[in-house]
Amino acid sequence: GEHSALCWSGGDAEARRCCGSAARRGAFPAEVVASVAGQLGSASPKRPSPEELMPAVSAWLQDPMGLAADGRTRSGVVVELLADLPDRAAFLQQAEAQLRTPVETLAAQLDALT
Repeated sequence: GEHSALCWSGGDAEARRCCGSAARRGAFPAEVVASVAGQLGSASPKRPSPEELMPAVSAWLQDPMGLAADGRTRSGVVVELLADLPDRAAFLQQAEAQLRTPVETLAAQLDALT
């Protein structure tokens, strides 16, 4: 993940401790990948398609601490497929509105006093 530099600092022995044996990081049978992807997908509010989720889960199972081609962590790719992350612009607008309401209320109350 994001802290892999700390995990890998001790060489091969440290890598085994952090991520398991090299044998476990090899290819998983398609049935295992399908089972894990199915369980994760069914618990997700986004319900990603198997065509989208299975390759990400397969890569993640093979190398949980690895990076995807675009530089994101493989675990992060799986999370993004599964989690319903808020849109940043919408989140900022909502936060701004929540902050603005009490300020406007206070300003109106102060105006009413004058």
